[in-house]
Formats: sequence, C-alpha cells, structure tokens
Amino acid sequence: MPAGPRSPHLFRALRAFCLGAFFELGRDLESGADVPVSLEEHGGPNRPTLYEYRPLIGSFVEARAERLGRRDDGTEALIALKDEPAAGIFAQAHAGERVGEDEALRRTILIPLLMRTAESCGSFDWDDVQVRRLLRGVSSAMSDEVDHLQALPARPPGRVLPSRADGFAPADNIGRAG
Repeated sequence: MPAGPRSPHLFRALRAFCLGAFFELGRDLESGADVPVSLEEHGGPNRPTLYEYRPLIGSFVEARAERLGRRDDGTEALIALKDEPAAGIFAQAHAGERVGEDEALRRTILIPLLMRTAESCGSFDWDDVQVRRLLRGVSSAMSDEVDHLQALPARPPGRVLPSRADGFAPADNIGRAG
C-alpha cells in the first residue's frame, strides 16, 4: 500500500465529499428513509436453510446520487478532480460523448467512490481506516486506466466503451486499493 495519496488536495476533497454525504444520508435515515434489503437464501444438502438480510447500500446511495453530487463538498471534489489530468480522461472515456465533464466525473468517480465507501464501512457509520484505504487507490486507479486506454486503438466517433457484465463501467476500480 502506498505511504500516502499522490495528491493530498484531491484526497482531502474526496474525503470531505464522502464525509458530508454520509452525514446527509444519516439524516435521511433518521428522517425515516429505509435502506432496501435483499433476502438471500443459503441452503445445502443435509443442513438447514439459512436466510440473510443484505442491505442494498449502493441502491440507497444511487437513489440520492444527483442531490449528493451537487452538494458544496461535491463541487469542491469536482474542482480537485479537474486538477488531475487523468480524471478527465478517465471520466470522458466511460461516460459517453453527450455528458459534460462535471457529470462524467460525478457518474464515474464521485458516486461510485461514495457507494464503495459506504459498502466498505457497512453502512453510513464512518470508518476512517476504511475510507483512507479506499482513497489511497483513487489516483493510481485512474492513472492505470488512462494508461490502458491510451494503449487501445482510437474508437470511431459516437461509440462508447462497453460496460462490464456486473453493470459497472471500468470505474468500479476507483477507490480500490491495489
């Protein structure tokens, strides 16, 4: 694991965005919002069937993504991301041509990072150790992806990069320490 982030300013801005969003999501829960859950069945031969409620934290965040991405700390995170050349290249490569730079950065970096942060914390209880671990990999993941994209042949105009089978664009590497 790297000793520290490549860009302390980006690290602080992304951390502040996640922390502010956690606060707002916590208020939503206190006001009566519910995190959706799935009921998963675990069974096997010669043993009782067990059931597990699994909170769908990513769905909860995604349903509020536009509002969260437009918070003041989201704007500050966008400004910090725009100072990282790899972020713009990464976002445009995965968001499509009809999406502006801010929205591309929100869709491919900010909101997936927030979802991953909430999932790694197990909900919206802040765990600074988990958050720091996720944020350390942000610049590295963007740079690795940009290097990969630059090695590919140019795509024809109007074509977008395909999504992965799990529904995420390759942006799902954002926030994962490598």
